[in-house]
Amino acid sequence: MTNYPQRKRRHTDATTSKDFTTRDLNAAKRVQLAIKLKMEGMTWEEVAAHASYQSRGAAHHAVMRELDRCITHDVTELRTQQLYMLQTVQAKCYKAAMDENNENWYWNADRVVNYSKRISELMGLDIPVEQSINQNFIIVREVPAGWLAPVEAEAS
Repeated sequence: MTNYPQRKRRHTDATTSKDFTTRDLNAAKRVQLAIKLKMEGMTWEEVAAHASYQSRGAAHHAVMRELDRCITHDVTELRTQQLYMLQTVQAKCYKAAMDENNENWYWNADRVVNYSKRISELMGLDIPVEQSINQNFIIVREVPAGWLAPVEAEAS
């Protein structure tokens, strides 16, 4: 008879139950810290390290998810700072692109287009026309009883 090593038995408690979902109780504080760090000009790698995210992508996704989810003072300030930075650099590129003595004007013109695209995304100007038109519709799914007069059939 061969002796096989005994497998370690898992303990079944609330943390390993299929009905239990783990949550990061500090997620809100971590994302607030990440937003503040990004506002200070840190790279995504630095934000991830300081706010305890596994990677720069995880930090980026958490901040972007928070930006989409709610508008807080910090988020509005971050968007304003990003917009100012993009517009400042875009203005310099535009000036260089319009300089007739600049042999590499086309490179600067390409940068202006890229900055314009990013500014449009940041400000929400890149929404397709169909979506922007449909956002102004109010859809009434149910009318309370008595609000409309009964429809009478016409006698022919």
